[in-house]
Amino acid sequence: MLAVYLIEQGESAEAAIRRVREVEKAAIQTSHQIQFLEKFAQRFRHPSVHNSAANDLAFRNEIQRRVDAIDSGKVQGTEAQAGLKKM
Repeated sequence: MLAVYLIEQGESAEAAIRRVREVEKAAIQTSHQIQFLEKFAQRFRHPSVHNSAANDLAFRNEIQRRVDAIDSGKVQGTEAQAGLKKM
């Protein structure tokens, strides 16, 4: 989530990943996680490319729903990763 926040604050996906890894070396390990952040950064910076602001809002809401499920303990480990891979 820190990388998503940094992207929202203007960082590129690459810069956000680098900054998160400076704090936690084991963070953002899989290619799916990296692709997710790159996709998020692209959608965040260029929402018109992806049809409309409604799609961007739906994407953000889905991210929040999945993070809430992980935070609440309803989803864990590989199940959480599988959910993010679908995005």
